[in-house]
Amino acid sequence: MTELTDKLTDKLDIKLNQNLWALTLGLAALGVAEQFKLNILLVFAIPLAGFMLVCVTVSMIFYTIEYCKRKKKKWKKWNG
Repeated sequence: MTELTDKLTDKLDIKLNQNLWALTLGLAALGVAEQFKLNILLVFAIPLAGFMLVCVTVSMIFYTIEYCKRKKKKWKKWNG
């Protein structure tokens, strides 16, 4: 069984940061809570998914700003 699991994990090789894993977990919990009408899970899933959505959005904004700064600097270097 472990050989099969090792082969599957080697082929998948999913690279996500902690924010994206937590967002995925929150959205999955939200979906399960909605599907099976689990109110207690819904109470935990909504804040988790909302908070992680804000975290991912903020980190992507900062990443994009830094990326654009580096690109602009590199472009100026090449075009004098």
